[in-house]
Amino acid sequence: HRVDRRQRQMCIRDRLNIKYALSNVSNPEITIYNILGQSLQSVSVTQLNGTTTVNTGNLKDGMYFYVLKANGQRISSSRFNVVH
Repeated sequence: HRVDRRQRQMCIRDRLNIKYALSNVSNPEITIYNILGQSLQSVSVTQLNGTTTVNTGNLKDGMYFYVLKANGQRISSSRFNVVH
């Protein structure tokens, strides 16, 4: 990953690595959204601590968001840019 200093956003190419540490949660999931808020893909999180890699190679260049949810609640979110 590299960070665009002007906008402080992650610029990625083919994969997004998301680090997290969860406790006492069920059904954690990471969902990728486009700038319009449309859900594009979801990935189940199988471990409570670690890193999940999301394939972004199929996304067009542009700005996206990811949301980490567990127990139906948003745990964290961030935006990122895909640049191929």
